[in-house]
Amino acid sequence: MRKIVIMLALLLLAGCSAESADAPKNQEKKGETPAKTIEYTVDELKEVTGLDEMMEEECEGFYSQFEQANLRGEKHKPSLMAICGIYSSENGAWEKTYLKIADPYDDGEDAWIFTEVGMTIAHPISFIGNIKTEDGKEIAILNTTENDSNSGAVQFLYIYYDEDNVSSGYEVVPSENTIYGNLRIEDNKIIVDDKVVTETFTYKDGKFVSKAELKELANTAEKIIYYDKDENGSLVFSEVGALDVQPGDRISFRRKRPLQLDKFQIRGGSLELDTEDVETFIVTEESMGTTIVAGEYPFYDMTEFTIGRW
Repeated sequence: MRKIVIMLALLLLAGCSAESADAPKNQEKKGETPAKTIEYTVDELKEVTGLDEMMEEECEGFYSQFEQANLRGEKHKPSLMAICGIYSSENGAWEKTYLKIADPYDDGEDAWIFTEVGMTIAHPISFIGNIKTEDGKEIAILNTTENDSNSGAVQFLYIYYDEDNVSSGYEVVPSENTIYGNLRIEDNKIIVDDKVVTETFTYKDGKFVSKAELKELANTAEKIIYYDKDENGSLVFSEVGALDVQPGDRISFRRKRPLQLDKFQIRGGSLELDTEDVETFIVTEESMGTTIVAGEYPFYDMTEFTIGRW
């Protein structure tokens, strides 16, 4: 009887072991085998697409910058993008930027769809990196900081794959609350920094959403003037007219919140700029009794301040 029990136990253990060994195989059958990422170098993409030769012809020999991105997703061949500047010898300046993109049409063959754009955005612009989208694709980001828009906002350009048109497209996005800031990619987000505001762009549901935060600035000046915008979009200041200050005092201008400003300026008088503090000026003997103005474009409705009370 004891021998029969032992044999039954061994048979049960053997059955469990066999079932465990077969489990991964069964799971593989039930699940789909993950597709491998198709990898290329930029040089390999140049060779298979011929994009470098096209750019050499279109750009009249001027330097082209190349970058790749998985615009269609990791399960497809990467796209190759190239930009160059068109220089005008008559005007002595870069007149426009030429952008060309090669997207894979068929991953099994060397079939490519080419999208070309002659943009009025002046050169130079440059690739700064890619960000990933929720559906596993990539969007290429180009820095146009050297070509700030008329408002002083920092513009970036992004390239994406348009499934409906079976080719790539691009959009230009200006910053909303920063002026002449620095642009970078961090944690899959686009960050624009100026001296006062940090603005973060997050790509969600097919578009970029902006969030801005004021930086913590020193408020140690003898005179602090806060400014904001009313419901009509006009600038308002916490104090106007004659300012009760003396030579050696500092005057700081501070935003109450992130604002959309169009080339905001503070100018006039003989104030000395405080290089260690943002939008801060030092009152001098020469500036006493003079007038300074603050405002934004088109500068015909500036707010006046008189330095010192008489």
